[in-house]
Amino acid sequence: MRLKNYLTNSVNAFILAGGKGTRLTPKKSLIKINNKSIIETTTDLLSSLFRQVSIISNNKDLHSSLNLPIYTDIFPNAGPKGGIYSGLYNSQTEWNFFIACDMPFISETVIIKLAEFLSYKYECIIPFVNNYYEPLFAFYKKSYLQ
Repeated sequence: MRLKNYLTNSVNAFILAGGKGTRLTPKKSLIKINNKSIIETTTDLLSSLFRQVSIISNNKDLHSSLNLPIYTDIFPNAGPKGGIYSGLYNSQTEWNFFIACDMPFISETVIIKLAEFLSYKYECIIPFVNNYYEPLFAFYKKSYLQ
């Protein structure tokens, strides 16, 4: 419970929703599953866990109905790493959680499990599953910018 309190009081979350959508659609975050868009489901879960939830997107109008802070890429066309940079640049917290906008089945349990490593001397906490890193469902320290 103390860890969840720490997240709620001290960690920001950023949804990366600035992709060009070349494989599916530029509006993949608005795809509905069970009558709710993926980004709404993500926002609901993250809002219950983190101090503040923000969106990184170059199309501010697309997600304005969510009434969340929206930041554009500082370095346009840099892909997800540019979105992570922009989130860290605009964050006021030491730790920040980043997630891609097209992950409809996220788990609070997995986020909390990753957060258990926040007290270690790491700059980022990135899951490694089935021989692949998942950098778009990860914690990054603001000092990672340096």
